[in-house]
Amino acid sequence: MQSPQVFLSKKQFNDLNLSEKLVEAIRSLGLESPSKIQAIAAHGVQTGRHCIIADQTGSGKTLSYLLPTIQRMLFQKPKHPPKRSSSSPFLLVLTPTTELTL
Repeated sequence: MQSPQVFLSKKQFNDLNLSEKLVEAIRSLGLESPSKIQAIAAHGVQTGRHCIIADQTGSGKTLSYLLPTIQRMLFQKPKHPPKRSSSSPFLLVLTPTTELTL
Protein backbone atom coordinates (compact mmCIF):
# COMPACT_ATOMS: atom_id res chain seq x y z
CA MET A 1 0.00 0.00 0.00
CA GLN A 2 1.30 3.45 -0.94
CA SER A 3 1.89 6.19 1.59
CA PRO A 4 -0.74 8.99 1.58
CA GLN A 5 2.15 11.39 0.88
CA VAL A 6 2.38 9.98 -2.67
CA PHE A 7 -0.93 11.63 -3.56
CA LEU A 8 -0.22 15.04 -1.98
CA SER A 9 0.75 18.10 -3.97
CA LYS A 10 3.40 20.56 -2.84
CA LYS A 11 0.73 23.26 -3.15
CA GLN A 12 -1.67 24.34 -0.42
CA PHE A 13 -5.44 24.80 -0.80
CA ASN A 14 -4.82 28.58 -0.68
CA ASP A 15 -2.83 28.20 -3.92
CA LEU A 16 -5.90 26.86 -5.75
CA ASN A 17 -7.71 30.20 -5.85
CA LEU A 18 -10.37 29.06 -3.40
CA SER A 19 -12.05 31.47 -1.01
CA GLU A 20 -10.76 31.63 2.56
CA LYS A 21 -14.15 30.37 3.81
CA LEU A 22 -13.90 27.29 1.64
CA VAL A 23 -10.26 26.69 2.64
CA GLU A 24 -11.26 26.94 6.32
CA ALA A 25 -14.06 24.42 5.74
CA ILE A 26 -11.64 22.03 4.05
CA ARG A 27 -9.16 22.36 6.91
CA SER A 28 -11.91 21.72 9.46
CA LEU A 29 -12.30 18.32 7.80
CA GLY A 30 -8.64 17.59 8.51
CA LEU A 31 -7.35 18.18 4.98
CA GLU A 32 -4.19 20.29 4.88
CA SER A 33 -2.88 19.93 1.32
CA PRO A 34 -4.59 19.13 -1.97
CA SER A 35 -3.78 15.93 -3.77
CA LYS A 36 -1.80 16.12 -6.99
CA ILE A 37 -4.92 15.61 -9.12
CA GLN A 38 -6.77 18.35 -7.21
CA ALA A 39 -3.92 20.80 -7.80
CA ILE A 40 -3.71 19.90 -11.49
CA ALA A 41 -7.46 20.04 -12.17
CA ALA A 42 -8.31 23.17 -10.15
CA HIS A 43 -7.73 25.83 -12.81
CA GLY A 44 -9.53 24.00 -15.61
CA VAL A 45 -12.59 23.28 -13.50
CA GLN A 46 -12.66 26.81 -12.04
CA THR A 47 -12.69 28.36 -15.49
CA GLY A 48 -15.60 26.18 -16.57
CA ARG A 49 -13.67 24.11 -19.05
CA HIS A 50 -14.69 20.56 -19.85
CA CYS A 51 -12.32 18.32 -17.91
CA ILE A 52 -11.59 14.64 -17.78
CA ILE A 53 -10.12 13.87 -14.37
CA ALA A 54 -8.52 10.46 -14.05
CA ASP A 55 -6.34 9.07 -11.28
CA GLN A 56 -6.16 6.17 -8.87
CA THR A 57 -8.92 5.31 -6.41
CA GLY A 58 -8.59 7.42 -3.29
CA SER A 59 -6.57 10.18 -4.94
CA GLY A 60 -9.20 12.90 -4.46
CA LYS A 61 -10.85 13.08 -7.88
CA THR A 62 -14.27 13.87 -6.44
CA LEU A 63 -13.00 16.97 -4.62
CA SER A 64 -11.10 17.92 -7.80
CA TYR A 65 -14.33 19.01 -9.40
CA LEU A 66 -16.52 19.60 -6.35
CA LEU A 67 -14.33 22.24 -4.65
CA PRO A 68 -14.21 24.62 -7.64
CA THR A 69 -17.88 23.93 -8.35
CA ILE A 70 -18.90 24.74 -4.76
CA GLN A 71 -16.75 27.88 -4.98
CA ARG A 72 -18.59 29.01 -8.10
CA MET A 73 -22.01 28.16 -6.68
CA LEU A 74 -21.49 29.97 -3.38
CA PHE A 75 -19.30 32.94 -4.13
CA GLN A 76 -19.49 33.95 -7.77
CA LYS A 77 -22.36 35.55 -9.60
CA PRO A 78 -23.12 33.88 -12.93
CA LYS A 79 -22.04 35.80 -16.04
CA HIS A 80 -25.41 35.10 -17.61
CA PRO A 81 -28.29 34.64 -15.16
CA PRO A 82 -30.05 31.34 -15.87
CA LYS A 83 -33.39 31.39 -17.61
CA ARG A 84 -34.95 28.84 -15.33
CA SER A 85 -36.91 28.71 -12.13
CA SER A 86 -35.04 28.78 -8.82
CA SER A 87 -36.10 25.19 -8.22
CA SER A 88 -34.18 23.95 -11.30
CA PRO A 89 -30.97 22.08 -10.58
CA PHE A 90 -27.71 24.01 -10.85
CA LEU A 91 -25.51 20.95 -10.80
CA LEU A 92 -25.97 17.26 -11.41
CA VAL A 93 -23.34 14.87 -10.11
CA LEU A 94 -23.51 11.23 -11.17
CA THR A 95 -21.60 8.71 -9.11
CA PRO A 96 -20.80 5.11 -9.95
CA THR A 97 -21.23 3.73 -6.43
CA THR A 98 -23.38 4.28 -3.36
CA GLU A 99 -20.22 4.67 -1.25
CA LEU A 100 -19.00 7.58 -3.36
CA THR A 101 -22.43 9.18 -3.22
CA LEU A 102 -22.40 9.07 0.58
